[in-house]
Amino acid sequence: MNLDDFDNINDISETGAVFVPFNPTDYTALDCSITICSARSRKFKSVQRELIKAKAKGLVDEDITIKLVAGIAIGWENIQKGSETLEFSTDNLVMILKAQDWLYIQLEEFVENPANFFLLK
Repeated sequence: MNLDDFDNINDISETGAVFVPFNPTDYTALDCSITICSARSRKFKSVQRELIKAKAKGLVDEDITIKLVAGIAIGWENIQKGSETLEFSTDNLVMILKAQDWLYIQLEEFVENPANFFLLK
């Protein structure tokens, strides 16, 4: 076994995996995607630490878990509000996740499942 073969094994945890949400009424895939890091990533731990500090100072409202999930997203494709394409930002994703709890639930489950970030046999 050559350990050098495994140097980049955790890259997808850090660079993100593509999540495609599904319609909660008929379970069909939606024509959009969100690229997000794993709950085991360094980015997750960093965002978590910052939110805990902010919460202790009273700077974060009760939606800390939504802010944590939104904070580890790194991009999206084809997200619109009305006729306008929304630019990716953490604040925009927080707004969407607060308004669309079905999407938050799907995204949270995706982030927590290590199989979405590693090739498991």
